[in-house]
Amino acid sequence: MTVDRKHYSVYARDARHEWAHGEKHYRAKLTEDDVRLIRELSKTLTNREIAGKFDVSHHCIHQVNTYKTWRHVR
Repeated sequence: MTVDRKHYSVYARDARHEWAHGEKHYRAKLTEDDVRLIRELSKTLTNREIAGKFDVSHHCIHQVNTYKTWRHVR
């Protein structure tokens, strides 16, 4: 069986764009409003303190604040 590389790469690119992002993802614990609040709270609280309020890890808070995740939310 041979794979047409051109067809495969187009399929992979299209499939990637159909994934759920942000709060639409079925495992999301945060909403866009939560993310905005987290970024505001990070000016006065530590990541661990914020994480306790939202029941997520401090690493999750770090990723939100550095725009590694939720970068579409400003």
